Amino acid sequence: MLNKGPAQAIAVRPWWRKWPQAMRWTAPVLGAALVIGFGVLAYQRQHRQEQAQQAAGIYAEVMDALRQDQAIQALSHTKRLMENYAERAEASLAALATAPAALALQGRDAALGQLRFTVGHSKDLGIVADARLQLARLLWDDGHPQAALDILNNPAQGFEAHFFALRGDVLWVQGQGKAARDAWDQAMRHARDPGLRGELQQRQAVWP
Repeated sequence: MLNKGPAQAIAVRPWWRKWPQAMRWTAPVLGAALVIGFGVLAYQRQHRQEQAQQAAGIYAEVMDALRQDQAIQALSHTKRLMENYAERAEASLAALATAPAALALQGRDAALGQLRFTVGHSKDLGIVADARLQLARLLWDDGHPQAALDILNNPAQGFEAHFFALRGDVLWVQGQGKAARDAWDQAMRHARDPGLRGELQQRQAVWP
């Protein structure tokens, strides 16, 4: 061990004497910081719970309005969810559920906006796939087949059959018969639903 001379020992000693006094100041500060930190976490947790309860309540009102054919009220509640609870799953679900009502009452732009909202905000891959399919159909029906194909050219995993089936329909109307049949063949290879398989067989029989 390295021996310290008397001068070094004298120089070090004051720091050690001051350390307990410094700790007397530091401990309350650290304690206060911990209390504040736990308080912030508790507030955030409570806020998230309140947000979840409020969003769930509004979503229930959306679904009740749809069941009672009160489309205007359903759209009003949906707007509240989209504006104030955009990151909640209820907002994406409501936007998707009321898109047909938006189309009927507010026009294509409103319906397209709600579908794009769902695609951009939902974390559920199935919900996103459903919204993308509806978006492609609406764009196609609105005279934008290439925009529809741009969506359908990237099928969602687990929904390949539906994407390829609709892609074939769009291509057939565009006069691309071979590409359409190839898309339907792809859809048939992925299809597990008997109803969809029957529809694809009808297409292939009518448009050989």
